[in-house]
Amino acid sequence: MVRFEGPAFNSVPDLVAYQLKSGLPVTARSQVILKTPVAKETWELNNDDVVLIEKIGRVSKQKIIARPSYKLGRYRATLAMSTRQN
Repeated sequence: MVRFEGPAFNSVPDLVAYQLKSGLPVTARSQVILKTPVAKETWELNNDDVVLIEKIGRVSKQKIIARPSYKLGRYRATLAMSTRQN
């Protein structure tokens, strides 16, 4: 389940669609209202195509360095990546 301050939804696309349609602020504090959706660029990776191979380090409590693998058809590449955990 995903949510901001309002109702919870089964997926991020459902949450974004609700926010766009309702015109309500994302959070009371930010007062940000979603108006124009931005489509994913053709060069952006799909989440299903990235597989975490291993965690290779931790910079702090919130930042993890990982070594994911990206696959596109029969091609595979190893990448370096860092993530933030809230």
